[in-house]
Formats: sequence, C-alpha cells, structure tokens
Amino acid sequence: MILSDSKKRIRLPAWLWLIPVALGLVYMFYPLLQTDSANSDTPDRVFCDAETVRDSLFVNGNHSFGNGLLQSDLWAFSGSYSCRVDAGDGLQFGFGYTLQHPERGALYHAEVWRFNPSKILNYLTIQEEGTGGLYLIEKESVERRADGWERVEIYFRTSTSETDNNYKIYVYTNGNAPVFYDDLLVEKVILEEGVQTEIPTLYLKIGEEGMRKLEEKRKAALQAGILVTGEDDWVTAKMHDGDSNSEQSVELRLKGDWLDHLRGNKWSFRIAMKTGGSWRGMTTFSVHNPGARSFLSEWLLHKFWEKEDVLTTRYDFTEVFLNGKSLGIYAYEEHFEKQLVESKSRREGPILHFSEEIFWSNIERQIRENGAVSYNFQPDIASYESAPVIPFNEKEIRKDSVRYRQFIQAGTLVNQYRNGGKKASDVFDLERAAKYYAITDVLGAYHGIVWHNQRYYFNPIENRLEPIGYDGFSDTPYKRHSFLGQGLSHPGKLQTGPVFASLFQDADFVESYVRYLEEYSSPEFLNSFLKSLQPEILMRQLALNEEFPEYRLDIPEILANARYMRILLYPHDEYSLVLSRNNSGAVSAINFHELPVQIIGYSRKDKGPLEQLDSPILLPAASPREYLGRLKVDSTRFSGWDEIRRMIGTSRIHHYQRVPLLVDIPENASRVYFQVLGLEEVYSSLVQPDGDWLPKMPSQELFPEGAAPSGAGFVVEGQELFFPAGKTTQTRSNILIPAGYRVYFEPGAKLDLIGGASFISRSPVFMVGTEENPVEVFSSDDSAGGFTVMETDLQSQLMRVRFQGLNTLAYKGWNLTGAVTFYEADVQMEFVSFIGNHCEDGLNIVRSDIDIQKILVNNTPFDGFDCDFCRGLIQNSVFSNTGNDGLDFSGSILEVRGCQIINNGDKGVSVGEASEVAVFQSEVQNANIGLASKDRSVLVVDELKLKDCNQGFTAYQKKPEFGGASILVRRYEATNIKRLYLVLDGSRIEFSDPD
Repeated sequence: MILSDSKKRIRLPAWLWLIPVALGLVYMFYPLLQTDSANSDTPDRVFCDAETVRDSLFVNGNHSFGNGLLQSDLWAFSGSYSCRVDAGDGLQFGFGYTLQHPERGALYHAEVWRFNPSKILNYLTIQEEGTGGLYLIEKESVERRADGWERVEIYFRTSTSETDNNYKIYVYTNGNAPVFYDDLLVEKVILEEGVQTEIPTLYLKIGEEGMRKLEEKRKAALQAGILVTGEDDWVTAKMHDGDSNSEQSVELRLKGDWLDHLRGNKWSFRIAMKTGGSWRGMTTFSVHNPGARSFLSEWLLHKFWEKEDVLTTRYDFTEVFLNGKSLGIYAYEEHFEKQLVESKSRREGPILHFSEEIFWSNIERQIRENGAVSYNFQPDIASYESAPVIPFNEKEIRKDSVRYRQFIQAGTLVNQYRNGGKKASDVFDLERAAKYYAITDVLGAYHGIVWHNQRYYFNPIENRLEPIGYDGFSDTPYKRHSFLGQGLSHPGKLQTGPVFASLFQDADFVESYVRYLEEYSSPEFLNSFLKSLQPEILMRQLALNEEFPEYRLDIPEILANARYMRILLYPHDEYSLVLSRNNSGAVSAINFHELPVQIIGYSRKDKGPLEQLDSPILLPAASPREYLGRLKVDSTRFSGWDEIRRMIGTSRIHHYQRVPLLVDIPENASRVYFQVLGLEEVYSSLVQPDGDWLPKMPSQELFPEGAAPSGAGFVVEGQELFFPAGKTTQTRSNILIPAGYRVYFEPGAKLDLIGGASFISRSPVFMVGTEENPVEVFSSDDSAGGFTVMETDLQSQLMRVRFQGLNTLAYKGWNLTGAVTFYEADVQMEFVSFIGNHCEDGLNIVRSDIDIQKILVNNTPFDGFDCDFCRGLIQNSVFSNTGNDGLDFSGSILEVRGCQIINNGDKGVSVGEASEVAVFQSEVQNANIGLASKDRSVLVVDELKLKDCNQGFTAYQKKPEFGGASILVRRYEATNIKRLYLVLDGSRIEFSDPD
C-alpha cells in the first residue's frame, strides 16, 4: 500500500481542539507573515538567523521572513539578534516563512530555537493554505541547552493531491510574556537510498472451516477472559504479499493472551510458513494490532536494540487483508527461530524462556472463580522461581543431539543464575545485557522485563546467554521517571527483586549498565539517534494515521524521561556520601546515592592532593522510595488502581534503612574522593567527627559497657530473662536489660512501675498473655518512666498485653515522648491496649518494621500512635479519644486497613515528612481534620467512612525543606463534614473514579 494524500489522512489530534481556534487570527495577521521570496521555485533549504532586516522583513540571502520589526538584541541563540515576540492581548506572532508550491508528497523538516524564560505556551506551526488543509503545532522541545535555549521541530509531508497550496511555517505565543526565537530552519528531507517509503501488504485466505474454527476459539476466549492456545488451534491458509502468483501455504492461529488481541474484526494471528516458505526473511511471525504495543514506541525500541547489536525480533508494519477485505494496519513481529539470531550475525543456538503455562492457568482459574484477576495473589507455583526453563521448537531440538546438549547447557546456566549458584558474569554476556536494560530504561519499555516475557539466546561459542529484546510495551509507554538500577544493588534487593535483580548485584554489570545509561540518555546521543530515524518515523506515522488519526509518537516525552534519569544519575558530593570518624579513628560511610559508589582515594587536608587507594572501596546503593515515588512527576499513575495496590503491597519490602559501613582509610584522612560505578566524574566528601568525643550520654550512663541486667521481678537463665506467670512485681528501681538477651513475660505477669521507675531493654521482648491472663504493665501512682525497647536484633512479639497509666522516660535530658516506645526494634503486636498514658504519645515506634493487628490506643492527652520512619502494616485497630492526632506518621511507608479512628482533637490521620501511607476500609469520626497529608507525603485512601469532622481532607506544605503533598481518594462516604477538602499551593488532592 502506497502512502497517500496527507491532507486527507492526517487529522488534528483531539487535544489540539483545546487550543483557541487560531486559523482566523492567522489570516488577520496574514500581511505580517507574508514573505517576499526572490525565488519563484521552492528552495530545498531556507534559514533565518534574524541578523538582517530589510523593509520590515528578516532577510537571509534571497529569502525573506515576516515580522522583521521584532528584531531584538537582548537575547540571541547565534549571532547578535533574535526575533522577540512581546506580551500582548491574545495570540502574538513571530517570524514566519511561506513555502510556495512545494513538491507534492515531499517530506519537510522545520525547526526553531526559542528562549522562553517565563515558560508560557508557544508554538511552532505548520499551516497549509485552504480549507481543511494540514495544520500542525508543536510546543514541546526536543533539545535543551544549559543557557535556556530550546529547539522545537516538526516533520511534515506535503499533499499528494493536485491542489497547489502554499505552506506557512511560523511561531506564535499566548501573549502572556516575551519569548525570543532564533535560527528558523525549513528544509526538504532527502531520503537515503533504501529508506522504506511504503508499508508492505499481506493477504491471507482462510477457508470456511478454518474461519469457523477461529471464531469458535475467539468466542471461548471471550468467555474465559483470556486466550489459551494449544497445538490443535492451527488452521491451514494461503498467503501472498499482493502478487497472487507468489501465494504460499501457511498455518495460522489466534495469538495473544489478553482480549485486546481479539477486539472487533482486528484479530491477532501467529503465522507459520510451510516447509521452504518465508515472508520478509521469516518462517514464523505474528501480526497484531499496532496499538497493543504502543504503535511506533515498540518499533523505535527494536531499532534502538538493533543499532546497539542487542538481539531483537524483526518488527514493522503491514496492511493485512483477510479473504479480500482490508483489516487495516498491523504490526508484524518475528517469532523465535534460528533466522532471528542468524540474521543478526550469530551462530544458531537454542532460544529459551520460562514456561508460562502455570502462570496463565492461574490467571484463567482466577477469572473463572472470581470473575477478575488479582495481581497480589500469585501462588508460588505460578512464579518465576518455579517456572521450568524450556526452549522454543522443543520437539525439533530433542531430535538433534547437538542442539539438545546445547539446550541442557543453557538451561543449567539459567537455573544456576536463578538459584544463586553462579554469578551473573558467568551466565550472561554482560555488555549486551547492560545495553538491553539501559535501552529499556531510556524508552520506558518495562513490559518486556516481566519474567514471563524474558527470552534468552544461548551463544554456543561463548557459552553465555544474551537477552532478546521483545514485547517492550503493552499499550502506552510507562512514564517511570526513574531507572531500573535505582537502588537495586542494595543487598536487600536480592531476595525481593525481580528476575534481573542478581544482575544488579554484579559490579561488572552495574558498571557497564551505568555507563550505557549515561550514554543513551544524553541529549546528544538521543537527538542524533532520533534524527537519523525521523524520515522512517514520519512515513510510518502517516501510514498509522490513516487508521489511527490522533496518534503520534511522543518524542518530547522520551527526551523528558531521559532528562529525569540524568538528574537521578549523578550524586551531590557530601549529600550523597556521608562519612564520620569516631574517637578511635575509625571512619564509617553511608551511601545515600541510589547507585553504588566506589571510594578511590583521599586527601589528608581538605584541599590536599589526592592519594589513590590500592583498591577502590565499593559501597552498595541506597534503597529509594518506591511506593508511588513517581507520583510527584506524573499524575496519570493514578489511573491504574490495581497498580497502586501492587505498589502498596510491595513498598514495605523494597525499602531498607541506610546502614553505615566501616571503610579502611587512614585515620588522618580529611576528604574522601569517590565515583559512581560506571561514571568517570570524581566527587568528594569531607570526613566529619561523629560526636563520640562528647561527654557520656545519659543512655551510656544507664548502660555502661559490660553491664548485667538490673532491676527486680525477673529470673535470669543464661541469656534469657523471665517475668514469671501470674506474679505481680512492684518496683521503684529502673529495670535495665542490655543487648544479648531475650526477655519473656509469661501469661498473667504484672509489672507495676512506681516512683518514676522505667523499663528499658536493648534486647527483644516476648510478652504473650492469654485472654484470661493478659500481661500487664502499669503504674499505680501514675509516675512510671515508660516502657522502652530499643536497638534489638530480633523482632519483639506482644500478644494479649495491657499498658495503662504510664508516663515517659525522662533521665538527665534523655527525654522520650511515648509511654511505650520501640526504637530501631521491629515489633509484632496483636490484642494489645495502651490506655490512659500521661505523656505526649500513647505509643511511639521509630525506625522499625511493624506488624500491628487489633490494638487499642485510648485516652491519650496528645497523639495516640506516633510512628516515625517505619514501614509495615496496621490493621483492625482502634485509636480513640486522643487530644491531638489519632495516627501520626513521619517518614514512614505504611498500610492502614480496617481501623477506627474516633474522637481526635486535631487530625484523625496525619501523614508527614515524605511518608507514603495507604488507608483502606477504615473509619474516621469526630476529628477536627479527618486526614491530612503534608510535606512531600503521599496518602492513598479507599473505602473510607468519614463522619462528623470540620474538614475531611487537607494537603499542604508545613516545613520549608519539603515540598507539597498529595492525596488520592477513591471510594469514600462523607457524613456531616463541614468542608470536604482544603488544598494549599504546591499540593494536590485527586478524587479518582472507582470504576
């Protein structure tokens, strides 16, 4: 099919109708935009540098451009002058050029540089004269310079019809502030030899019996919710590419897992040629709706992989005819056979993947039993860890002893990698793997990295695996605004990360990956790559626009995503690497950067010479915030509620505390020099004293080195302490338990702290009561100094425990806020109550992992539960009668589910200091403010009952060092709420459609 009349085919995207109708205004200003070209013939290249004005026109050579009176010497991209478009009422127009009677069907490129200090709306415009002609505008830049100048461009095709219209190329603004333009360029695109100017055609002829079989299979898939294919699904057919004399015999079946491949009459097919046949060099391939892989995004991804010699399937577009009727534009994609690797100059070797059979069987069962799919529910048997490794064309491989032996070797490598028996560098071609993942990052093609979409080629010469790029997109590109390696080399990620997590534990891989990520995300590389493909992109986009008129490849978004990556890629000296020295001279380091860094040397004075280390010291990456972490960039992430729930379910696992590591550098080192692994630039950080030279702290006085447990009421047996069952202990002395013990409160044990006595343990506590005999900690004279557990190596466990009438710890300036405090002490609680405390917080937990169920916090003068820098789950609990907040979170990642927050003097739920909190199936009643999010926090709410509050939701910034906050509200009931929400500048609240 030859690409045809662009005037007929290119349609105005729907979003453009939001812009004021400008055509009439353009013609009002037509005299200003006219040019006085000296040539009647259309030039192949015209350029306006705004340096020369003659007769109110910009002039360059024999060509003139409108609005020369706007020449300005205030700013210039090149030379001394630019075109200044000032503020004014309505649209304001700058220089322009009229392309007179261009060649029909020719490709053109227009670009301009702009300086837009006020960031107002402004556009580069292409307008064909005459009614219904081509009209294109572009406001996004494709290149930015550090001095603020940006390049905007448009590619367009002139009409192939007999009309002989002119084309106007000009700039305009909304008039709100000045914008400066320079170096307007209009040039004809000369296609290189071999550039495809039309898409191929594919004719399929299927008999009645075959069509009936396909229709029945489609009907069954629609009923089941997914398409499950089998060997008996194939039907015979004929195929040719437009020349019926070239007709070949094929087998085909329906293709695709989800129903988007079976919509309407545009079904997807897998096509296998009979022996000896091929089409475009392929013996087996698929055709599918191009929208299923985000149109040109997938094609561009494959071109990127091809350019960098990463294996990938052949992928392009074709018009498909079925039994003489056009089905429109399809994407075609090569299947996994030897032609794939041989066409990329590799020797034939097995292609492997993880069996998806159980995975899709589980999906099918969920749909059948529940009517929907829950991605949070995936049995172990349907996971990457248990999926068998199988080759494509398994039957043929088993018949060939050489190929089968290669498959066994390849499968062994995959299993060794999966089970941790081999490091990544022993299994993969690390350079190509690094390129594969870096390219995936730059284009946001994350659909292909899911374990059941992974494909590997076994190179029989190198005995290594190479990834095969494939299926990078589902529908629309994923605006991640981060990168895969961000924090993934943190050791904790190994157990909880995806299939490729082990790669990021390999320093050689990370070094290559970061190097390629820096290269591929650079504006120079991306602009060069995209410009080299622009004619091919435009030809395909025009073909796609015949059926999908509103589609266009969003190149500015690709460039924006790359810019965000580069912001995250580079560290910030002292802020990224923090070093401290204790009084013994030992230096510890914390890497706050989300990529691994290596210390390469030091200086003995702040400005002294660099002394290289014999071997660099490698520090693992910091663990980033993952839960809705990109929300601050892209609000469209709200559209996928299932995705939000999945992130909530995994965020606590994927966040790790930053732990200092001792580094072996001289005691007198003053400044340390480091690099990001894979980058050349050297950064530095001062070594700071950590405060060990100060006098002893109160906590050190209470716990001198080597001290034994002190206090009353317990029995010591080895490294275990017991508060005996049924025994009541009243004490005026502090109970102090150092690290290295386990503390047990048996059923019915009671501890009465009087005379200001405190309980402080640096060992985990196990308090297990029964419904009839709970464990109790109280203060009969209301003077107790609190119950504190801190810095434990094991999780504490509390069940059927009652805390009542406690105050908090106050010893020589060591003041806590909680009647019960857990600090850096993971804890699990169930059926625990905190009642009638006499201090700021009923319960305070800091820097800990928590699992809390069915607790009661009641009658506290200030906050009920204050949770700082924690992660975990709180469910089926009650927080009532608090003087201030019911729940107060700072810097925490938590899920609150099935809770009641009642009678709170200030806020029911307060979320602050970059917290990420989800509140599900809960109730907030009788609070001044129901739920508040502040200071770069994210609060997600679903199935909430909100009753009797002055204000329902509020989002704001309180502390200057943070930014605005966000709240997403899905389903809620609001009763007797005086004002539903308040949003202050820089923050936002979004009420999402529950459907």
